[in-house]
Amino acid sequence: MPRPHYCNPTMFGTEDVVPAGALLMAEMGLGETGFSKDCDVGRNKQRLRTYACRIGADAVKIVKEQYPDLISTCYRVRAKIYKLPVEQPPS
Repeated sequence: MPRPHYCNPTMFGTEDVVPAGALLMAEMGLGETGFSKDCDVGRNKQRLRTYACRIGADAVKIVKEQYPDLISTCYRVRAKIYKLPVEQPPS
């Protein structure tokens, strides 16, 4: 089920650990087509967040990233999209 319009998934970097019990919902890659534009770091991370919200996830784990360089002006990224476990209040 999609999350509300104010959805803001947690972003985990390449060195961060996703909490135990998180459910992997999808994997996603954003790259270069040769004619890509509007693919900077901010825009591509927003695309990851938007997709996570659309599928009802609440976390994005960056698995691999390449920043713009001489080869490409795009931020290239591979990510895993998770549903985090719900913390139960202590009884």
